[in-house]
Amino acid sequence: MRRDWIAGISLLGLSGAYYWIATQIPRSQLSDVVGAASYPKLLATILAILSLFLIVSGALAKPPVGNNQKEKHAEDKKEFLKAGGTILIGIGYLVIIKWTGYAIAVALLMLAMLLYNHEKLSWKSAGISIVGGVFFWLVFAVLFDIPVPKGVWLTWFKG
Repeated sequence: MRRDWIAGISLLGLSGAYYWIATQIPRSQLSDVVGAASYPKLLATILAILSLFLIVSGALAKPPVGNNQKEKHAEDKKEFLKAGGTILIGIGYLVIIKWTGYAIAVALLMLAMLLYNHEKLSWKSAGISIVGGVFFWLVFAVLFDIPVPKGVWLTWFKG
């Protein structure tokens, strides 16, 4: 399909730009053999490979015919709007994380995604979200000792 081919070319260009930016990461005297730029370069390489697969599949795909094309267009539009909703939920997460803190923001993000994907609001969905928020907070803040936003509301209890 033509869209796959265009998306593949665009992503290939993006991967090239990302790789070039990764080469600009300065090498520190304290860095190990691998260096700080290795992971971003790996990601750019993987993106380039996947982009090439997308280009090839787009070039080899047969275009839809007749009513199939209208159905495909409607399906593509629905998927595009669903992706837009997911992006808006992610933006909402970024907006509230500083105020709510990491664990609560992740729990709300998980709940929003469950509801957005047609899961009913229930004790199960709320429990999954709460456990997920606590789990990811424990992994990143406690286990890996990565600083995460604590949230403004915690300052209310410091008296």
